[in-house]
Amino acid sequence: MTSCKKDHTPDSNIQGQVLEYGSMTPISGATVYLSRCVVTEPLGPLNCGLTDSLTTPSDGYFSFDIEGDFDGNYIADATAPQYYSSNLEVVLLSPGQEVDKNIVLDPFAWLEIHVKNIDPVDGNDKIRFTLPCNSNPYWEELFGAGDEYFLCQVRGNYDSSLIWKVTKNEITIEYRDTLSISAHDTISYEILY
Repeated sequence: MTSCKKDHTPDSNIQGQVLEYGSMTPISGATVYLSRCVVTEPLGPLNCGLTDSLTTPSDGYFSFDIEGDFDGNYIADATAPQYYSSNLEVVLLSPGQEVDKNIVLDPFAWLEIHVKNIDPVDGNDKIRFTLPCNSNPYWEELFGAGDEYFLCQVRGNYDSSLIWKVTKNEITIEYRDTLSISAHDTISYEILY
């Protein structure tokens, strides 16, 4: 009696850990998505479809087994409450290949800025300053006897730069400071001019 043995393509695997930027601590409860992508034409865009997802345990680990002969481009992406989403990175996977890929998420933090003109000269006093909100700094401007509060969501465990320019008596002076804001923390900063 003879039997026919069928060749089995070994399974592939993408595994890793979801970590917090800066501290590199595991993130529990993150949702990790695995998408398979195909190129529909040479040098064309990737066409991706979600193939699986999971929620990370307390150690932040994830693992996806890809069964059979499904080689190609895969994207592992993650989201978690109080974190910015990860940047997408394509992984080229061959049958039987195991890929270790950590996903690092930037934590939310907040910056409260109080801007107050404590020594007004005249109605032409002006201050221009950057607000580093959501890692997209933009300029804000106040005139006269300004007294305002601003709250920005920023990336935690990063340094945030502040620049402000004060104009009084038609003379402009520029100031700078760098703030380190821990993950999930709120710091207050005063600019008194």
